[in-house]
Amino acid sequence: MASKGLATLKETFDEKGKRVEYYTFHTNGKIKNYTNYLSGANVSYDANGNILNETINKGNISVRNRYYALKRQISSSNIYIDNKKDSIWKTYYPTGILKSTIRYHKNQKNGKYIYYNEEGNIKNEGNYKNNIADGAWVKHFEGTTDTTFYKNGRAVVKRNLAQCECVDTTLHKIGFANSLNRLLDYYTLVNNMPSYIQSLDSNAYKSIFYSGLFTGSGSYSLTMLMYKKLSFELPADKQLRLTINPCHTKGYVSKVRASAYIDPRSPHKRMTINPKRIAIEFIKGPMQSDDLRHKFFTASFNMESIRFISDEKPHVYMAKEIDPCFTKAVIKNYLHLQVNDASLTIFKTPYSNYSYIKSKELDNFFGIQINDADIEFNYNKFGENHTLKAKCSNMLAGGNFASGRITLECTKKGVDKFEVKTEDGLLQFSSQDLKVEWLKRGFTHLNFFYSEEINALVIDFYAK
Repeated sequence: MASKGLATLKETFDEKGKRVEYYTFHTNGKIKNYTNYLSGANVSYDANGNILNETINKGNISVRNRYYALKRQISSSNIYIDNKKDSIWKTYYPTGILKSTIRYHKNQKNGKYIYYNEEGNIKNEGNYKNNIADGAWVKHFEGTTDTTFYKNGRAVVKRNLAQCECVDTTLHKIGFANSLNRLLDYYTLVNNMPSYIQSLDSNAYKSIFYSGLFTGSGSYSLTMLMYKKLSFELPADKQLRLTINPCHTKGYVSKVRASAYIDPRSPHKRMTINPKRIAIEFIKGPMQSDDLRHKFFTASFNMESIRFISDEKPHVYMAKEIDPCFTKAVIKNYLHLQVNDASLTIFKTPYSNYSYIKSKELDNFFGIQINDADIEFNYNKFGENHTLKAKCSNMLAGGNFASGRITLECTKKGVDKFEVKTEDGLLQFSSQDLKVEWLKRGFTHLNFFYSEEINALVIDFYAK
């Protein structure tokens, strides 16, 4: 066939009359599509003669290549078996550098995925299982790596999270409540919160709660669906920050259940929230973060519920398995702590006997009671710093002060002369020199004595 003297298609046949080749043409006479029935090849071209697509068929296998327009450079190479995606698929940059590889099997991604930058270096890599991300996925950036683990397509743990950070990807589908008549109203919630609880970013929280639903007294319930972390500062002088969804993960919604009983005719109101886990950050006080990835020292615990009754102190109920976690801390930029075990003490008077602490300070204490911690601090002798390692089994640390008792295992060699093992060998020191150093650092209420029973120098201290 021809148009204005130019052929629009062309066919060739063998001696038996079987078609061998088939051509179609652009209006300018250049080949548009070419098919070879013997080799199984099919090639498409643009009007300038540049190759666009190429397909090679061999039995049930089909290899399909695409090209960048005007560049004569392959952009992707794909394989089909029985018309289903299979084997390794590849993409390329316009420069010809490999861009990505992914393995398919029977139309589903199964196996290794690798994404390269234009310099040919791996940027992202991971595995698919039945079309969803599975196992370790690694991002490479300027010599660093960021690894996230996936299970059934959801991120379950990030390898290089900062200490005590966590992820929550359990809520990946959001359904709207069928009934609204028993939901807790936002303004009802905030108007009945105790005065010592200071909420943060209230404008954002208004979008979390339903509003305009409160009609009278009774019991109300709410599932808070949160797209960001929800925090409160307490007490009134904002010593600590309490976050009720510390595992919130970007791209997912976290949820916390809440309920309340409210009677406008009665001053007694009850509200309960049920966070799975909470995080306490020390905004004030001498206990500070010793981890560059955390602005504040942070303690995390599994929770059962927090119950508020009017303006009384809330009742805090820990989970049976509290799974505590503590970031590294430092007191007065001198005592370096790794807390191993502690209990939350934010709405109750500490039960330990701290006779040198004023009762008013104990009544207003918000923080943790440390039951086990490893401690390090420096001792300078003749201009050289030596690291001394101690233990602590009793310390209060909060938004106003830190106070406790540490034990430094050592041998008494004479009157105010002690010997301790350090990484540099045996070191002799005096408790008086040590006390002077602690006083310079701002510690008070100091008491040093040697215990023959445990062969250790005992140090009581207080830091404001």
